[in-house]
Amino acid sequence: MTDEPLEQKRNLGALAAALVLLLCLWQAGSPPPPSSGGAEESVRGSVARGAIESPDHGEISWLDEWMGALRDLGGAMDRVPPPRPGEEDQPLEDSGGAEPPALTPREYEGYVLIDPGHGGRDGGAVGHGMIEKHVTLDLSRMLLRELERREIPARLTRDRDVGMSLMDRCAMANRGGDALFVSVHVNSIAGPGASGVETFYCQPRSALVEAMNRMRHPRLRDERVDDHRSRMLAEVVQRRLIAETGARDRGIKNRPMAVIRHTEAPAILVECGFLSDANEAALLRTQAYRRKLVMGMADGIEQFLRAIEEDPHHGFVERPVEPDAEEEDEAESSR
Repeated sequence: MTDEPLEQKRNLGALAAALVLLLCLWQAGSPPPPSSGGAEESVRGSVARGAIESPDHGEISWLDEWMGALRDLGGAMDRVPPPRPGEEDQPLEDSGGAEPPALTPREYEGYVLIDPGHGGRDGGAVGHGMIEKHVTLDLSRMLLRELERREIPARLTRDRDVGMSLMDRCAMANRGGDALFVSVHVNSIAGPGASGVETFYCQPRSALVEAMNRMRHPRLRDERVDDHRSRMLAEVVQRRLIAETGARDRGIKNRPMAVIRHTEAPAILVECGFLSDANEAALLRTQAYRRKLVMGMADGIEQFLRAIEEDPHHGFVERPVEPDAEEEDEAESSR
């Protein structure tokens, strides 16, 4: 004897599956939906999967884009803790239109991700018998040990001489939900005269990163609030580096470099000196000077993390409200 309700449910399930398959086949033959973000919108899949080295290289189909988003959503759902006993059926509380809860330091739990620049076939800058990829790996290993000594969790994007694409480094940071991202480099330039330490940040970052951060952090859901955490991290790290090394201060600079533009955590790229300068190269060759660089970076990182612990809103800056044209006219007429 056939269980008719069960058979009907099976038939409905099969019909729904067939409809979904037909919809997917129809969409695959359709042009991609219009997007106002242009190349920026195509970054999502590449950041999630490390598929390309920059938003200008390669093309990602809308299907890959949505599949990547679904995988991201699935991973985020996997990280949701199960309900405690007795809470499974508790109704959600109505906020009554109240402001979202303030951020807590727990939002920033995670590793400091240290990124030794270059690696593998990409040696980076060269000068006075040194190759950038070797210098950055040594500095990064030293920084890892120093942060661990201070009980600050840290990890490396690479721990040996291997190549990594720029977007692989970003994807590693974004998957891990890291607290900070610090890319370590040394510089070189044709001709004499260039020396010193400089730190780069990117503001604003890619459209996807901006959107993800606004969705993740309640304070950023106010469109008048900007995320200045990367700039503030760059300022404190640069200041501590100069204090430790006495190097020429080349300041902080806002540049759309891929590894700091597509990383969701506060992100900086530190240029620790010039291999092309004889004096600075001689210093960079010594472990004593490298130790000073490491101590400067570690001091800046620790200071920034302590500021976040004291104020979860550290780095979120509200834009001043611009007066309306009528208010400006009234103010002008009253003078």
